Amino acid sequence: MQSLVQTMRILMLTQAILFILLGLSRAEGIATNNGSALRKIVYEMDIDNLIDENIERIREVVSELDPIKLDNVKFPVTSSIYMLLYDGWAQNLAELQRAGKCKIRYSNKKLDIDLNLGWDNLVFDYQYLIKMLLLKREGDLHGQMTKLNMHINMRVDFNNYQITLNELDLVENGNISLTLVGHRLDYIYNLAIKAAIRAFRDSFLNTIRKEIEWMILYRISKLNIKLNSIIHRSQFTFVDSSKNLP
Repeated sequence: MQSLVQTMRILMLTQAILFILLGLSRAEGIATNNGSALRKIVYEMDIDNLIDENIERIREVVSELDPIKLDNVKFPVTSSIYMLLYDGWAQNLAELQRAGKCKIRYSNKKLDIDLNLGWDNLVFDYQYLIKMLLLKREGDLHGQMTKLNMHINMRVDFNNYQITLNELDLVENGNISLTLVGHRLDYIYNLAIKAAIRAFRDSFLNTIRKEIEWMILYRISKLNIKLNSIIHRSQFTFVDSSKNLP
């Protein structure tokens, strides 16, 4: 009986975690009166349907990031030509969707959450400045990145109340396309486009990663406030071990 009560308590916390971290409006699929899902969660459970049914609510959570301010990027086009991208913004992060299998696994008072999400099309805009010796060109840059997927793996340890981000991987399965407005079509244009794509990619993905990490921290703070009002215990701590991966 004590073991059952403890497991039910873990299930309650699991529902609260999914509700707050992912912004789910309901999590009925996790526990039922007949206890069938209770037995399943001890091992592993597919939550694809749960994610799909609540995708609009998840998008509302992610909309806190939309639009995202992008870092300035300065880079060489050639040995004598430099380009600066500044005052940049990215949009459409709220159009997040499920991009693969999503599941949870419970064992030894540890809950593993594995999510595969992504975006079909992210758009971004910059101001650009190209400097060539004593000359310069400037204008607007418009671009898009298609098929960007994100894999998140987190562990919630109920032994020490620690949430660990094990993986946060961003994978491009599409393309990056850029257009320079206010720049005539010549060899410098083509060189600038190629250089901008190379420089932009890493900066953009790093920005997305930082914003997702910030959102996770923010949702954990809300989780702590909620759980403290329910069970009056110490707060969850957060560890980002994904940055230690090669």
